[in-house]
Amino acid sequence: MSDLPQQHWAEDGTLALKGCNTGIGGSRPGDEPLAQRMADSQGVSATGETGYTSFSEDRDQYIPVDTGEELSDEVYLETYERGWNCPWGSGRRIEPRRFDSAACPDRTLSGDD
Repeated sequence: MSDLPQQHWAEDGTLALKGCNTGIGGSRPGDEPLAQRMADSQGVSATGETGYTSFSEDRDQYIPVDTGEELSDEVYLETYERGWNCPWGSGRRIEPRRFDSAACPDRTLSGDD
């Protein structure tokens, strides 16, 4: 992370990492989540997913994309209560976890509190 050049972020900018488990730390003690490392590296708030992500036609409820009958108009990549995340889940969206940069700990994301 330290080799990545710091970008010019808006004052209220946020980095949203949509990859699987980007909001969960590693298996070794002290392993920080990728979202926290990126927040610190970039000096900006970041969000990370706390499970395996899936493509869905709906942001808040899992609906499979491109079922063969027609192509999906909108596609979202989110973590849902399903599969490895929750085998008997409802398919509802799991909110991403928020991380603040150590460089600017007082920043907050509007609308997420």
